[in-house]
Amino acid sequence: MPINVLIADDHPVVRLGLTAMLHGREGIVVEGNVKDIDSLLLQLQAGLPDVLVLDLDLEPGSDDGMLALRTIRSESPRLRIVLYTAHDDESLIVDALALGVEGYIPVSYT
Repeated sequence: MPINVLIADDHPVVRLGLTAMLHGREGIVVEGNVKDIDSLLLQLQAGLPDVLVLDLDLEPGSDDGMLALRTIRSESPRLRIVLYTAHDDESLIVDALALGVEGYIPVSYT
């Protein structure tokens, strides 16, 4: 069975790059990508992917990523979540991991 992946990031280039990188990999199906919290929650309600690749800076604001993560975790406790974010605030990452995030991939744009 393939692993179904959803990508949530506010940068179009990142969404397209991750989609292109994962597309065509054996056993992985990218179900879609979204740029904002509302689209993310709608996509999750339509059917859960196996894995969510999540940036904490989703539109409409940078603080809303943790709120979305809390909502997603409470509504979808078995969803696997991997953070892919430029955030390097240790307390934020620790909080995300405490919410059951499976992994953290730090991104640097420098």
